[in-house]
Amino acid sequence: MTQMAPSRRAFTVLEAVVGLVALVITATVALPQIGQARAVDRQLQDSTQLRQLAMSSLKWAQSNKETFPTPSEIDRSGFTVARPDGLRGSDRRLDTTGNTLSLLIWNGYIDAETTVSPVETGNVEAMEDYRFVAPPTSADPQRALWDPAFRGTPLDQPIKTPDGDVGIASNNSYAQVVWFEKRNRLWSNTFSSSEAVFGNRGPAFTLDENT
Repeated sequence: MTQMAPSRRAFTVLEAVVGLVALVITATVALPQIGQARAVDRQLQDSTQLRQLAMSSLKWAQSNKETFPTPSEIDRSGFTVARPDGLRGSDRRLDTTGNTLSLLIWNGYIDAETTVSPVETGNVEAMEDYRFVAPPTSADPQRALWDPAFRGTPLDQPIKTPDGDVGIASNNSYAQVVWFEKRNRLWSNTFSSSEAVFGNRGPAFTLDENT
């Protein structure tokens, strides 16, 4: 007697539709949760990078009379930033966010990726060609003390080089405490954890001859 093999039951159209609807509902519920988790991760990374900027400034201060990195006091001879008037000595026009962060990068306290926030949505990108040796945009490449091509804000002017302008985008997402008036004292190690020297965003500013 011949034994019949059991037949395989195929999915009906209705069952297939029900299964598809279930997958869509599951994805609809899960995707926002995944997106929220990623957003939280990016915020945590952003906070970590801000902490790194603050800690690197504190480490700098420990070796520099409790003062955070101040480009005008480092490049007093004018080797790094060309000065059109030829002046020497402390020039507060050098004290920009770009020069400050570049000084920290040059000395190994942070890397160029640390200055770009993971939640950044503007025209900001990490500087991939930071020059630690003989930066071509400096006044004296062989004696430069940081790479002045690093752009601290979107308002920084492009720097002229033999190959054309550099620095179309900003290389930094963060803002810093300015050196003006009463806030000047905050640009030093006050030993207070409640005084932030770096933040996510801040106002743009320019220096004039009266500053």
